[in-house]
Amino acid sequence: MNNKSATVDETLAKNPYFEKYASKITTLQQNDPQKLAEKLEQLTSSKTVSSKTPVSEVSSKFSAAAPCPKKLEAQDSKARFMHSKTKELNSIMKTELLEDKNFEEIKQIWHEYFKDKISVSGVLTKPIYDQLNNRAMQYPTFLFPLPRDEGYEFLLCQFAGNEAHFTSLINFQTYGENAPECLTVVFFPDLAEQKNIVLFRGDYDKNILNAIEAQCLVNQIVLYFAQPSERKLDLLERFNKQPDTFQHMELVQELENIKLD
Repeated sequence: MNNKSATVDETLAKNPYFEKYASKITTLQQNDPQKLAEKLEQLTSSKTVSSKTPVSEVSSKFSAAAPCPKKLEAQDSKARFMHSKTKELNSIMKTELLEDKNFEEIKQIWHEYFKDKISVSGVLTKPIYDQLNNRAMQYPTFLFPLPRDEGYEFLLCQFAGNEAHFTSLINFQTYGENAPECLTVVFFPDLAEQKNIVLFRGDYDKNILNAIEAQCLVNQIVLYFAQPSERKLDLLERFNKQPDTFQHMELVQELENIKLD
């Protein structure tokens, strides 16, 4: 183990977030992984939002899909993913105004539109988005570490249709299906076929996240789901299908490796 890895391990050992969540993740993942899947499905299917509502209330409310059965089968999860209502780009802007624009021009317009909003924004090419979308159907639930002043906080992510919903693990453990979302990422594939571009926005609760933290989570979505290394793909596989082999410290080590690169 090199000096950097030793420093990371020492930091985690003193990290209040890691100590608080490690036993809970282990319990749910190893003893009752279906319960975790069920609760996360309820998170995105509940119509009720707790009193700590995200800033962008409309786009970050939970979707009204059917409640998850006690045993979440892979086929059922994929069906719910595919039948989730898709938000369309024309609900935000007039897409006909983009018909004569190229990739770079649309990208610039999109970023300019969100410049002064409590959101992060970005674009993907169609092939990259297709990879992300396919893996989101395969692995609809994942856990992401977020650097904080005191160490790392874990956030749960659930994909539903063209959306990714985030809530902090501490809120999920406290409020269950009523846990407030801290970040909602929506992908818009409307122009994918014509312009080879997929736009996305991420609306975050400024009382929980800042723009840099929201961007960090969005970046991790792309790294894990769009263009994952073999290592990241292995973590996705084990978290969703072999939870007894999953070690949450590995997520933090992966993030540290990204920061070192």
